Amino acid sequence: MDFYEQLVQIYLTVFEHCFVLPQPPIKLSETEEPVDLFLGGTRWEKYPDFLALDFSKGRIYIIEVTKSLDQGAVRDKVKGYDQRSRDRIRKWIQKSHPGALQVCGGGIDLRFYVRNQEVADKLQRDHQDVEFRSLETVFEAVKDKMP
Repeated sequence: MDFYEQLVQIYLTVFEHCFVLPQPPIKLSETEEPVDLFLGGTRWEKYPDFLALDFSKGRIYIIEVTKSLDQGAVRDKVKGYDQRSRDRIRKWIQKSHPGALQVCGGGIDLRFYVRNQEVADKLQRDHQDVEFRSLETVFEAVKDKMP
């Protein structure tokens, strides 16, 4: 986990009051059942930077953090979370963590933290089903609370 990811984790827990699961290995078998971490047979896998559960808003967030200013690289990463991938993550959550979807109201959203607000705004215009936030806003929030 790099510095930016650590800051986002602090932000999610301290400011948004989310339960955060860092870098969960989401693995599904040929039959799309969750796979034990230490066994083979994985057909599909994804490693988001975080899964964040926001109990007050009833949402589960798939969180990705990128410090790249290359919008093309970020767009490619967004494409990796198409609807099929999101459905698979939902299935993994249902099978691996029974009750999490019920507790969080069943909603799963995709959120990217990107380098700056300009990049976030440009990407947001093109990807309405994804939330983009800037790392600058995370820095601003955290710096005011640092001792």
